[in-house]
Amino acid sequence: MNISQHITSYTKRHKIGICIMAVVFFVDLIYLSNTTSNVPIMDYWRYGDEFLYEIFNGGIRFDTFWESINGQRGFLTYLLFFINVKFFHWNTRVAIFFGSFVTFLTGLLLLYIMDSNAKGQGRKAKILEGAIVTGVSMLLFNYIQWEIKVIEFAAPFAVITFFVVLNMWLGDYILNHLDIGYGKIFGYAVLLGLSICFIYSAFFPAVVGAIGLCGMFHFFVQFKKDGFSYIGAYLIVGAGILLAAGFYLAGIQGISGSDFNLVEFGKSILDGEFFKGYAVYLGTTVLHALFSEKFGIRVTGLAGCAVALFYLISIWIYLKHREQIKSYFPVMLIVYSLLAGVLLSYGRGNVYGVAYMASSRYAFQSKMGLIGVLLILKSVLKADGQQIARWRYVLNAAAAGCVIGALLASQAAEFKLSPYRRANYDALIETMHHIDSKEDDELVGFQATTPEQVRNTVEYMKMYRLGVFANLPPDGRYDGTGREADGD
Repeated sequence: MNISQHITSYTKRHKIGICIMAVVFFVDLIYLSNTTSNVPIMDYWRYGDEFLYEIFNGGIRFDTFWESINGQRGFLTYLLFFINVKFFHWNTRVAIFFGSFVTFLTGLLLLYIMDSNAKGQGRKAKILEGAIVTGVSMLLFNYIQWEIKVIEFAAPFAVITFFVVLNMWLGDYILNHLDIGYGKIFGYAVLLGLSICFIYSAFFPAVVGAIGLCGMFHFFVQFKKDGFSYIGAYLIVGAGILLAAGFYLAGIQGISGSDFNLVEFGKSILDGEFFKGYAVYLGTTVLHALFSEKFGIRVTGLAGCAVALFYLISIWIYLKHREQIKSYFPVMLIVYSLLAGVLLSYGRGNVYGVAYMASSRYAFQSKMGLIGVLLILKSVLKADGQQIARWRYVLNAAAAGCVIGALLASQAAEFKLSPYRRANYDALIETMHHIDSKEDDELVGFQATTPEQVRNTVEYMKMYRLGVFANLPPDGRYDGTGREADGD
């Protein structure tokens, strides 16, 4: 079957799912159009201060992108920043909309992975499948994660999510087809290793942990049948992971404020703060930070307990119906989110407290587990020609209803806020145009580490005609309204 036939077959099988995903993608574009402006935020002021001069004067080298800060390397983020600067004059909205497009591609890949289990099972199963696909789509484009969606970090985070899905899907395929040959398995090990080094950053332990734990589970449950027949496949992938992890971690710096402070992390587990923060982290999958601000952090924690309950139910269903479901992919997504929560609790919650775990940016990690839950529940809608049990319908309807209902409430709240976010970003652009007359405390809104980073970067942007200064007149004078400044 050639590529065009594959595409035709795919669109026929998933035409409803593609339509749902496309609608959610279109709504996302509207949201981003109404919310974003061409202004750098947070760490991008440091990138501008450190890298812009080097980019335009031939000083960028591999070790520039390979620097280690706060326990992680930002190679992918730096690379995308470099591409944006060189080819798009550092237009932050290009990166933001690129992130949305990559998320749409991730959704299409998920549809391909999910396939259509409800085919021939009747209208009720098809309706529920459509609801599950809607829930998955809304989780992917989740507006709870607004803090990342509306700034330039949208691009690297979206690429990371795509490669999480891609590597887990391929890892699942290999586990179920260990006889495909060492060449393809070696190719997968190379892809996973490159992803560890250059894409996943500090979250690579969660990815390889999810894939590795499912691999170990498969090895032990199949040992009676396979023995050591496929041990070479496990060793190739395992060696690739170890080599890549060693390369990534060599010379890395610790996390500011918690440098490998396992004692404090242990105390947080014993006194229960870890579990409180973890529940809040899971709650950020479905509840906007506004609910925490209005009703208290406990509300998000309770939502997290409900999400954890769905995790437990779905894992129980998976273990009970493993022969029917077969795929490890949804379990990998769940384990990934759980392990990412541990990493965040150690690196952030351990330093800044429980409330910090409610940060909107962490919905990028927590949402993947809930997608895995929905995929497991969706798989039991297939009954191999037998009548589908009532509990399967009820559980799917309950899960899809809870997810869609919570996300609709959260996303409605975010849509109401979007004009104010846009006004704030536009005000920051105005500040950039008149930065020489601004005091340091008026630059807090840029969320830079220091005011000097903002001032220096704005000068570089003017010098190299970047961002909102891309059309700066030759004489370098600009009044911030799109008109040349009046002459002296």
